Amino acid sequence: MPANKLKKKTKAKQPKAELTDQERIENATTKFMRSQVDAAIEQYSESVKNSIKMQDPTQAEIDDYITEMMAIITGILTAYGIEGYAEGALIADLTVGELNGYVLTETSKNAYETYLKKVAESYGADTSDSIRKVLSEANLNGLNRVETEKALKNIMDTDEWRVKRLGRTELNNSQNVGKLEGMKSMATEAGGRWEKTINHSGKTPCPLCASQEGIWTALDIPLWSVGDNISTVDDKGDTVIYINNWQDNQANDYHPQGRGTLIFRRAE
Repeated sequence: MPANKLKKKTKAKQPKAELTDQERIENATTKFMRSQVDAAIEQYSESVKNSIKMQDPTQAEIDDYITEMMAIITGILTAYGIEGYAEGALIADLTVGELNGYVLTETSKNAYETYLKKVAESYGADTSDSIRKVLSEANLNGLNRVETEKALKNIMDTDEWRVKRLGRTELNNSQNVGKLEGMKSMATEAGGRWEKTINHSGKTPCPLCASQEGIWTALDIPLWSVGDNISTVDDKGDTVIYINNWQDNQANDYHPQGRGTLIFRRAE
């Protein structure tokens, strides 16, 4: 009597989950940081004094990062531009069919690319500081080459919080900038005077953000101009002065990792 054949049970493969925009931004940022760390390891010499001076990101690394980021950001700007355009049409009591529709312009893309260059240079400089700190400590503690290289590789773990912070920040920023661009386009067609502000409904804003809610500005005026300061009272009752030393804040929240949403109104 022939033996019964046992059928091998196989598990159905689960479809790979699609990455979110934030995850894609974080992956691009991790890749950018790793390129600097890998270069530091490759160029490391026992003469640490020379190694400490050579860790800034190259222009090619910055350009590659901007290109990869723009491939992600362009889709966000377009999607949220359409959303902002439709939101404005609703406020103006118009249907999108009565208007020309939203198209992301080269001017808007170029402006965001210029902004990303600043982001890349700042982030790269922070990575350089982390590399220099590791090299200095390695020199101080008498680490050998293998130990130093291990410490450099560990930057990818110790600095992961920077990747997460940038991912959250740039996702929120690109969404708000997209909405603003869509609103501007609609306002040009509909006419009238339009204003914007940041809203934190459903969230617990910090004293800085809370102090700015309900302050409306024209669409083309920054929420917070570079060089300006905001004076508010913290949760301990102390007066705190915040200074904008980054750039004109047209649409994003007032600090990294903010979750505020840009909202609009038609001013009478």
